[in-house]
Formats: sequence, C-alpha cells, structure tokens
Amino acid sequence: MSKRLRFEWKYPEGFSHKPVTGIYGGLLPSGDLLMEFFLERMAPPEYEIREISQEAPAGKPVEFAEQKVVRTIQCGMVANLQSVRSFHEWLGNTLRQIDAAATASHRGEKKTGEGGYL
Repeated sequence: MSKRLRFEWKYPEGFSHKPVTGIYGGLLPSGDLLMEFFLERMAPPEYEIREISQEAPAGKPVEFAEQKVVRTIQCGMVANLQSVRSFHEWLGNTLRQIDAAATASHRGEKKTGEGGYL
C-alpha cells in the first residue's frame, strides 16, 4: 500500500542565496557528514604605502602588504550519510541534464532545465 505525501517549501525571513566556490568538511564522530561551504576571494591588502608628490598627488604605490586569499564560510550543514548519498545522486542527475542540454545546444536544439529535487 502506497501513500501520498505533500511537501511544501517554506523560506525563513531573511533567506538569501549565498555564492560558494568551495566546500570543507568531513565525517563527524556521530557518523554524520559536516559540510562548510565557503566563498574564496582576493582580500584587499592590510596596508599600502604611497609616495606623494606634486607630480603624483594621488601617490605612487611603493609597498603593499602580502596578498591574501580569504575564505568566508557562507553556511554549514550536517547531514546523515543516507541524505548525503541522495544529494550525490541528485547532483549527478542534475549534471547529466546540464551536459545533455549543452550537447543539444551545440546541435542547435533548444533544451531548458527543469530544476529538480530529491
């Protein structure tokens, strides 16, 4: 006997999309997987020294602090391995759809993404 179950999506106040360029994490002692998504960007230098003169009122750069890359954690998630396997399957299927759409587009066919969920 099967049952139907209705799922509804609710967004909390203040919800926003966060750009991510990487992920860090690992297996927790509980057996769950910790995933911390981050945005990687070049940081402005901590300081800059400029030589000011009448010829160059805005100054000529003389010395900069060491260039740094900053990784800002955008969000963190903890998931059980069953959920992680579902994420992996969903992501694989989504990538296959994207690849198929790109191939169709190269052949001049129009194909649109449908999105998807687990």
